[in-house]
Amino acid sequence: MMWVFFGLALLVVAWLAYRAGWDRGLLEGYKAGAAEGFKKGHEDGMKAGLKAGIKEHMVTTLVDSKPIPGMHEDLHQQVKEEVLKAITAKPEQKKAAASPKPGVIAMLWEEFGGWLLIALFVLLLVYLFRSG
Repeated sequence: MMWVFFGLALLVVAWLAYRAGWDRGLLEGYKAGAAEGFKKGHEDGMKAGLKAGIKEHMVTTLVDSKPIPGMHEDLHQQVKEEVLKAITAKPEQKKAAASPKPGVIAMLWEEFGGWLLIALFVLLLVYLFRSG
């Protein structure tokens, strides 16, 4: 009788320790994730702001530029427009290659493979307990 009481007490203490550890781990994970997210967002924001500032500086410098002595006015304007177009144009994004379609067998295995393995394991247990 003493062993049963001791086992139940041990089970209750283990459960309380597990829950306390779970809650603490959840809280620490949330704090670490939030801090990492803010840090990443801050860095990304700084990079984007720096990029936009450099681009704006280049555009305003280019707009305010005076023609080079000896350079034809039309050529200067054409170069100015080309550089402005290159600065303000968004880079083209490559399209992702279409993933190959999986075969029927692979698709069925992904959907029902786990259930099949569980069913085979249960059948093995039934066979072993019936034969023994």
